[in-house]
Amino acid sequence: MTIAWSLTSGYLHFVTVTNNVLLALHFFFQQTLLPALDLVDSGNVVKYVSTNGRIVYQVTGLSGEKYICFQKLKYCSCPSYVHSVIPEMIILCKHRLAVELVEAMDICPICKISDEELSNVLNHCANSCIITLGKN
Repeated sequence: MTIAWSLTSGYLHFVTVTNNVLLALHFFFQQTLLPALDLVDSGNVVKYVSTNGRIVYQVTGLSGEKYICFQKLKYCSCPSYVHSVIPEMIILCKHRLAVELVEAMDICPICKISDEELSNVLNHCANSCIITLGKN
């Protein structure tokens, strides 16, 4: 049983996230759970779906910076992903966890965009990643 499934079933069954689910999430995501919940509560996660069905998530960090996340690839364009998640084997950054949470609770706003608009979003992300990586 996955954490997301547990969260989904807990949310749908009780119309709230149970204490047991929160405790389990805190056990696995001690450092990132509260910041991820802040992102969820602030409505900072948007799901973009292109006309050909490609999906990306844009998560606006608490600083206002926008990051791109891919759910199936378990990827985020944030510096934490590059510097903490990959080398230190942390499970998810707060942005990716926020994506999992909004999807599990089925509260993610969906924005339908054209393939060209998706390409622009991804190009912006790629340029941001190059700039971020170049700073270190």
